[in-house]
Amino acid sequence: MPRELKALVLAGGLSTRMKTQKALLIHPGSSLPMYLHTADLLSPSVPSSTESESESSNDVYFSLRSSQLSIPAFAKLHTEHPERVIVDDAERGDIGPAGGLLAAHERDGGADWVVLAVDFPRATREAVKHLVERSREGQREGEGVTCYVHEDGGPEPVFAVWTAGALRRLKENAVRGRTGPCFTVKEVWKEGRVGAVKPARGEWIVGANTREEWEAALVA
Repeated sequence: MPRELKALVLAGGLSTRMKTQKALLIHPGSSLPMYLHTADLLSPSVPSSTESESESSNDVYFSLRSSQLSIPAFAKLHTEHPERVIVDDAERGDIGPAGGLLAAHERDGGADWVVLAVDFPRATREAVKHLVERSREGQREGEGVTCYVHEDGGPEPVFAVWTAGALRRLKENAVRGRTGPCFTVKEVWKEGRVGAVKPARGEWIVGANTREEWEAALVA
């Protein structure tokens, strides 16, 4: 029986270099803030949990830091859809995207998660669909990570499908101080569970961490 697949928007980054909340930047293509735009990209690839199709974000969970709940947009999301907001465990400290991944795993430890950070303004529904399809082909044993890779072969762990087994491995590594998701991805790949996917369009995985990168990505 296929494992349940859930979707997660990683929106809890500090956005230090952007100097503003990346998750709240308005995407010119959809006119939505990036956290909702990203949810819209993920939604078609996971089973709908509601009868209504009026809000695509109903199918997707949002990873946030507790400090973000004071921001009006996120406070509203948390109030209206508390079941869809997964707050990072502050006791772990700042461990980057691993905090959001582990919080999702703790929410549902038996599910696989397709995750997409709000860093990718040129990501598309096609990109998400392709990744999910490849994960279903190659990760039936339930231990791997399927993710896009950059031209240098480096994995992009925040645009990926994490199996429950891989998230358990990430949790074990984090306890030992190895909190970087890339470390866990490479570790499971070395064991033969290779899930490297070359994107059909390189622009899909071009991240924007500064205002200049954001503007460049949108005009490319």
